[in-house]
Amino acid sequence: MSFSQVRHIGVSILASAGVIGIVVGFAAQKTLGNHIAGIQIAITQPIRVDDVIIVEDEWGWMEKLYFKVGIVLQPKEIQLKESNVTLWQ
Repeated sequence: MSFSQVRHIGVSILASAGVIGIVVGFAAQKTLGNHIAGIQIAITQPIRVDDVIIVEDEWGWMEKLYFKVGIVLQPKEIQLKESNVTLWQ
């Protein structure tokens, strides 16, 4: 095997890794965004349990906050699960 053949294989592997990285990045965008929003909510605490909030034209009390979702309790005991990205916006 000559040096140019090894270089050609190396370039092919690096190009493939780049394409795979971009595809995985786009696929994980919502999940990573949700985790980052959960961390921001945990650190800054703009929303706390028992706060009255309005999300997507629906209002209710923040019942529970988890790492990925928040549960909003509406009147008549209706629970809405909202992603942290939605709550953060």
